[in-house]
Amino acid sequence: MVSEILLLRHGQASFGAEDYDQLSHTGETQVRMLGEHFAGLGIEFDAVYSGAMRRQRDSARLVLEGMGHPSPESVGLLEQFNEFDHLPVLREYLTGKAGRTADTVDIERLSRDRGYFQAVFDAATRSWIAGELQGPNLETWLDFCHRIEDGMLTLQKDVAQGGRVLVSTSAGAISVVLQSVLGTPRHEALRLAWVIRNSSLTRILWDGKQASMEMFNSVAHLERGDRVDLITYR
Repeated sequence: MVSEILLLRHGQASFGAEDYDQLSHTGETQVRMLGEHFAGLGIEFDAVYSGAMRRQRDSARLVLEGMGHPSPESVGLLEQFNEFDHLPVLREYLTGKAGRTADTVDIERLSRDRGYFQAVFDAATRSWIAGELQGPNLETWLDFCHRIEDGMLTLQKDVAQGGRVLVSTSAGAISVVLQSVLGTPRHEALRLAWVIRNSSLTRILWDGKQASMEMFNSVAHLERGDRVDLITYR
């Protein structure tokens, strides 16, 4: 029997706030509506997991709340599904490789302009993936990929045949899972992260030997006239 692993990208985080790692009001609404969507379809899970980051844990909790099961204790913790820490990546890019172009980077603008942040961060992650950045507390790209792959192995061992589990995680982690499942070049993985929407679902099927992607980046719970404004990417 085929098992289902549903990967949830957390709700919108608090871009530009002092603590990015918390859901915005929009983010809370997104994941609560997802839970209500599951309840309306009669969908239940054999287990719910989350990375250890606040935005990931709160997303799992609010999905359960929307389903009518407000029990944070029922969420298992899988730290392998934490997102990579973007702050060391940006820091090493801006102070290292970007030293010769730092004068063209508006640091203040990074915290208030989502589009500008994405452009600079995209350049930083490309340098990170290429192995050009080094520094304290900087997880390497390959170590990040291996960590996510280890998390998937844990899930594949634990999910029962024919079972269904939900994992609250982040866009970078989902991208690495898809790279592994689809067999695309490892250095191309994060290109997917930019299009993964907040509170979206990606479904991976597992037959005990092989994983395959059955659904990607679905926000069916938001695709109606009075909710489309809640569809976000950052």
